Amino acid sequence: MKKNEEKKKKTKDMVYGKLIDMFDLVLEMTSKTEGMTLKEIQAKMGCSNRTAKRIIKMLKYSFFDLITKKSDINPREYQYKINRSKQLDDLIYINEDDLRSLGLAVEALDDKCLYDDAKRVSLIQSKILNSYDNLKKIRYEIDADALIKSQYFVCMPKPKIINDPETIKKIKDALLKMRKLKFSYKTEEKPRIVRPYGIIYGERNHYFVSKEPNQKPKQCIVSQMKDVKVLEESFEFEKNFKLEDFAKESFGAWHGDTITTTWEFSKEVADEAERFIFHPSQKGKRTEDGKYVVTFTAAGILEMGWHLKMWGNSVKVIEPENFWDQVAVSGVNVNLAIRL
Repeated sequence: MKKNEEKKKKTKDMVYGKLIDMFDLVLEMTSKTEGMTLKEIQAKMGCSNRTAKRIIKMLKYSFFDLITKKSDINPREYQYKINRSKQLDDLIYINEDDLRSLGLAVEALDDKCLYDDAKRVSLIQSKILNSYDNLKKIRYEIDADALIKSQYFVCMPKPKIINDPETIKKIKDALLKMRKLKFSYKTEEKPRIVRPYGIIYGERNHYFVSKEPNQKPKQCIVSQMKDVKVLEESFEFEKNFKLEDFAKESFGAWHGDTITTTWEFSKEVADEAERFIFHPSQKGKRTEDGKYVVTFTAAGILEMGWHLKMWGNSVKVIEPENFWDQVAVSGVNVNLAIRL
């Protein structure tokens, strides 16, 4: 009897989980301007091509207003977009946990020195809270106050670069308006005039990414940008460039020549190291003697060196053999690096 009850509960939980995943997919297909491709739906739902097609067919015959069109980037692909409707709006409900998550997002943005974004998220939280009825509002305020006093969520103190909020604001303004940006950088005498393509937020620095037609993307440190000005001259983004894909090419945020590197973690820290995703391209394995070995290809050898120093003598660089020499050339004092 007990096994049957557990089986029913497990089945119920699975159905509920799938329903939540489906609703999340509908929201994403609604919020994205161009909708989602079949491959994106597969990745989102973790399903096969056939299952993704079934999902699209189901949505098409539901009360959702589903639009199908050819992709602007790849004519062989289709994009699926759901239009907003009253039925969908009635299904959207924001609960207290959502509001608390926004509060934590404000703290995280402040920690990244993204003060303007933190203010905006805080304002969104206030707008949502003020749209609640009085009973819900009072209950949320009491719960949130108890949560804060309990000290469950605390940002860890750590060194961070102070970025000028006005600089980030102007970069975002240029991106939204698709206008060129003019600024002075470090000690360069001549100002730069570039096409902005985005910002990559790193642990040590934030990086501004710009790109010119038929040229490789360029990066510069946001905190080193001065006299930033949004110009009237407009431009068009290259459709085949994706900032997310560009960011994945590096370890950390800085780009350069790629290397294939292999790190061997000692038996004592193997379990901990195995929980890390050092890079999206990594391949890891456990050795017979309990060590953990990971291999990946990426740029950013300097930041690799910074990260490896945190592991001390628990990690050994197998390849390339001259890894620490390359780190030293990139900017780290080789005497401070751990040679293994």
